[in-house]
Amino acid sequence: KKMADKRRSIFFAVWLVVCLCLCADIQKKVLCDPISNSTDYWSENFLYNRMYSHISTSYPCVLLLNATHEVGCATTASGSGGKLWPILNETQLEKFIADKKTWTRIGTYFDPHVIVLADHLFNETVVGELSELDVVKGILVSHSVDSASSLPACGENIHSYSPDSTYPQLSSSLNPKSKETWNTCGSNLLGQKLSIPAFYLTANDSEHLTRLSLQNSRATSPPYYSIELNSFMHATQNSITCLSRQYCDPVGGQSVVTGLFSPPFYNESRFILVMTKMDSFGMFHDINAGASSSIAQVAALIGAIDSLSQNLTELESSRNKVEIIFGFWEAENFGFLGSSNFVRDISSFTCDEVKVSKSNPGMKYCTTPNRKSLDFLNITLNQIDYIIELGEISHLDINNLNGKTVNLYMHTDNRAQNTDKLFEAMSIVSGGGSPKSNNVSLHNGTSINVNKVAGENLPPSSLMSFVKSRPNITGVVLTDYASHFENPFFNSRFDTMSNVHLDGVCLISTFVARTTYQLAHTLSNNNNNENSNKNYLQAMSNLNVNCTLVRQLMNCMVEDNNCEMKQKLNGIKYTGIVPPVNQYPGVSARISDTSRFIYNSVRSLTGEIVNQNNCSSNEDCKTKSEQTQEERVQCLWGQCKKVSTYYHQAMSEGLRVEFDEIWGTDYYVVEEEVVKQKGLPIWTESRWDTTGLRLYQTASFESELWVLVVGVVEAIVSFVGLFFLRKSLRRRFASVM
Repeated sequence: KKMADKRRSIFFAVWLVVCLCLCADIQKKVLCDPISNSTDYWSENFLYNRMYSHISTSYPCVLLLNATHEVGCATTASGSGGKLWPILNETQLEKFIADKKTWTRIGTYFDPHVIVLADHLFNETVVGELSELDVVKGILVSHSVDSASSLPACGENIHSYSPDSTYPQLSSSLNPKSKETWNTCGSNLLGQKLSIPAFYLTANDSEHLTRLSLQNSRATSPPYYSIELNSFMHATQNSITCLSRQYCDPVGGQSVVTGLFSPPFYNESRFILVMTKMDSFGMFHDINAGASSSIAQVAALIGAIDSLSQNLTELESSRNKVEIIFGFWEAENFGFLGSSNFVRDISSFTCDEVKVSKSNPGMKYCTTPNRKSLDFLNITLNQIDYIIELGEISHLDINNLNGKTVNLYMHTDNRAQNTDKLFEAMSIVSGGGSPKSNNVSLHNGTSINVNKVAGENLPPSSLMSFVKSRPNITGVVLTDYASHFENPFFNSRFDTMSNVHLDGVCLISTFVARTTYQLAHTLSNNNNNENSNKNYLQAMSNLNVNCTLVRQLMNCMVEDNNCEMKQKLNGIKYTGIVPPVNQYPGVSARISDTSRFIYNSVRSLTGEIVNQNNCSSNEDCKTKSEQTQEERVQCLWGQCKKVSTYYHQAMSEGLRVEFDEIWGTDYYVVEEEVVKQKGLPIWTESRWDTTGLRLYQTASFESELWVLVVGVVEAIVSFVGLFFLRKSLRRRFASVM
């Protein structure tokens, strides 16, 4: 019996040593060579934190849907991942595709790879080649190019830097079958559903993961650095299906419309509409700055509004004849939602319930259907005499061209009437028209040569929404190109401040302000009024845009999301990580940061100050003469001002908002007949739970198999040992039991 006990003791001692050795091996792997530097030894998540490292900031490519299909990216519910591998240039790309030895062959199984890809290689051609390889399970786009000017010239295939199509918004254009090529650098990556997920990395994470991927490429044996990608999207098939299941939300938001006076828009007036889009759309929504695609035009238009608001003498005296409307349209990259909503509302709108706003005194709004203001009811489409739209204008390089001429292109539809009057007004302002007394230097003696481009195909523009409803409307799109975009990075990550000529933006801003003033003067029929002409000439010479303001606007909307102007106007100050600027409109239920900033910027620049005393609320602005609901006086940044700016809904015509009485929330219903009849795209964004990246190390297949075998043996030995231990204890303590 003593010998049996001795044997059992020796057995348990050996078993304990084996367990300690295994624990020591785990300790060496986890504690001595950890993936993260957690030192909280008593934390319940200590081992997890030593084994995994979460990438703090990354930007996923998410799933969008339209009426027919899906576009974008997603992972499976369990995520996807693999070994990090670098492709930082074309040579590495060709080698990876051709040399299957780099894939670590084990029998017939290839280790899954996640590619760390240089951002200038992220295009349709490269992504297509990588997607065809079963070994590639994801792409991490590395921030490897700080300035787009260092990239090779735009070309086909691998150098197609714009992810949009060659004719952006073709399906929503005037001629959906057009073969026109406006965006010569387009690859149409935005219109595809990628078979593998993709994330964009910050500069710091790009450096870190690139270094680890290079270590993997040089290593001859495990362990390897691997990463797990999670971006599971709930929506599937198309917008109609996912909306019925409430797995997605409509893309949209709020446009911004303003006048120069309050209350805006007289019923009897003729109108001049000056407009541009505010949004941009890219593969990674969170980093889409849209400097040249949209923001340069926004800054130019706000600069023109500021200049005009300081020269109101003649404009105010002729308000009953002509008034100026300024529109900043949201979600134009998704079927021209902002402009088409505005056209539809001023053409035909019925409100079931009208209320007066408490937060915006004097402003009426509609609850069903939802409209934040009813100011547009004073406008009809037939009252709009002229439309000037700012297309892409940021590539007018006027550096070292003082005293010379730059070309600007005026695109019109063949059916448009009275475009000669628009052209004449622009010629007068640009220095090429008559009378000579109207010729005013725009920028250090620089003049503009306005070129007419008339044809069947307008460039992709909001003007199309107006032409569809009124084909002969007098409208033009001003651009820096004649037949194709000068901007090679349309809707691309590279469309940053380095892609914009700020002096040219300021030049166009002054040009638009003076052209608008010239048109208003002509429409008011004051040409024979001596006093009016005197005021007009004086105002024209004073209409010089504040270029410092234009630069500040560009900085806030393209580079610095925590700039002083944004802090003041939007009331948000970031104290930790500052999110990058982006122009993605988001979903219809929210107001984008860009829309809110434009709204507050325009409100701060326009409107009459009615009380010089400081205020802290709207109540402080009330006086005995300002008690009626018609007064549009608000307390804005410590001043009482009459306001003329409002938000306008940007949502697809094919959607109807319903109220769920059980859950107390709104939901969207698709008007399928309207969608099919008008061919509406109905863009939606999938809902998701969480997205992110998790870094870890993987051992070789053999070592993982060995750990599994040892674990199984240890479990068997443990069960056998416990069986004999229990039997021994039963015998020894039988009398007690």
